[in-house]
Amino acid sequence: MIQEFHHIHFRASSFDEVRAFYCGILEAEDLGLIALAGAEHLRLKLAGQVLNFAPDVPGRIDAAVPATKRLGIYHIAFTVENLDESCAFYESRGAKFASDVLLPTDDLKVRFIQAPDGMHVELMELLT
Repeated sequence: MIQEFHHIHFRASSFDEVRAFYCGILEAEDLGLIALAGAEHLRLKLAGQVLNFAPDVPGRIDAAVPATKRLGIYHIAFTVENLDESCAFYESRGAKFASDVLLPTDDLKVRFIQAPDGMHVELMELLT
């Protein structure tokens, strides 16, 4: 039976771009490279969660397809205390936003940041 969430794995076209975004903008912790299945994978930690990034190897059956062109995970989300302040902070660090501020429900305010390889990071402020 499932005990706890351990990690999520992404394909990445460039570890440098991944580091620049997740570590440089979002302040993720770089856990370094690990060898898995004959290739180096990048491990980061953000908001207590481990994010693994595998290299994209064109021509392999599991080669990456941008998140905007496939079904499945297309964003990850994190809560913030104050969305406006958080957006200003991340923008000052170089974040590019994929949306304006959205109010999907009466008690939720969100905005999406563009991440490498067609992914998005959602910032969520719970209003209640």
